[in-house]
Order: sequence, then structure tokens, then C-alpha cells
Amino acid sequence: MPPSDGFDDFSGALTDFFRAARRKRGEVGEAGSRRLSLSQFTVLQTVEDEGDPTVSELAAAAGVAVPTVTRMLGSLERDGIVQRHRVDGDRRIVRVRLTPAGRDLMGEKRAWILQRLRAVYDGLSASERRAATPLMHRFAALLEDL
Repeated sequence: MPPSDGFDDFSGALTDFFRAARRKRGEVGEAGSRRLSLSQFTVLQTVEDEGDPTVSELAAAAGVAVPTVTRMLGSLERDGIVQRHRVDGDRRIVRVRLTPAGRDLMGEKRAWILQRLRAVYDGLSASERRAATPLMHRFAALLEDL
């Protein structure tokens, strides 16, 4: 039997990390005053980050089809979380912005996330913190390149 190069342990640990991260990311929808699906949260996060994205841009960010985002936005708009508007120069283009209630909701979600990130950070030793940051950046770059 050939000696282990550590790949099995690495792949198991990375899989465990992804599973834990996915579970925690899903929990963000439960935080705050309104429940959101993970896709809804991703859409709202994109609206918040991009400022005035198109429906197509939101669909790409959430990894879903445009009709799915359109239905999602209908619900969020009825609840007063987002506002859709057409572009004057091209009425076919629909852009989305957060309402004041949507900004408040995202503030709640962001505060919840920051509390959990702080708890993870506080759970690491000083040397683990120094090692983790560049390693996480490297993992992100490698995953983006796949």
C-alpha cells in the first residue's frame, strides 16, 4: 500500500468545511425579522452590493433562471423589500433596488453574519488567524479557477 500524501484527510476536511458553511449560510435566512430562502438572500445581497442590477444579473448571481428571479422579485416587491423599475432608454431592461425596509432587513442579516464571523475568529488562536487568512484567499482563488 503506497504511503498517504494526505489527500484523503484534506478532501474530507474540505468537504466537512463546505457542508458546515452551507448549513450556516442557509441559517442566515432564518435570522432577523423576515425569513428568506438562500436564493432570496443571494438576490438581495447582489442588489445591495451592485446597487441597481438587472434581473438577468440577479439570476446569474443566484444561479437560477430569469423567470425564477422574476417570481422571487414579485414576492419581495409585494412585501416592500425591493422595487423594480424600467430603464428609460430601453423599457425592456428591468433594474432592482432595495427599499428602506429592504435595507433594514439586509442590515439585520449582515449583523447576524458578522456576529458569527466574529465567533469563528475569536475561536482561533493568534497563529491560526495569521495562517487562516492567506490560506482562505488561496482556496478561494483555486476554487474560482476550477
